[in-house]
Amino acid sequence: MGMDLTERVLLDIIAQVDERLTVTEAMSMADIASPATIHRKIDNLRKAGWITFDYMGEDRRTKYLVPTDKAWGEYINLNSAVREAANVSE
Repeated sequence: MGMDLTERVLLDIIAQVDERLTVTEAMSMADIASPATIHRKIDNLRKAGWITFDYMGEDRRTKYLVPTDKAWGEYINLNSAVREAANVSE
């Protein structure tokens, strides 16, 4: 997929949260990495097409992190591979 472990963990969190995650909220996850590192990883994920930013209404100060169709497609492929592997081992 062309991403490092920190980027993968961050993308997994972005895709799994019930409510959209903001950049500020992501940067506060000190158990993943430092705020500066998380900010850089968010930028890497955005540039690679895995996430995009979304905004609420006209207020563009708060950026929400949203997985792209590319990311959702990767999760679908991963899910299919896991299901196939489970069927092979039965």
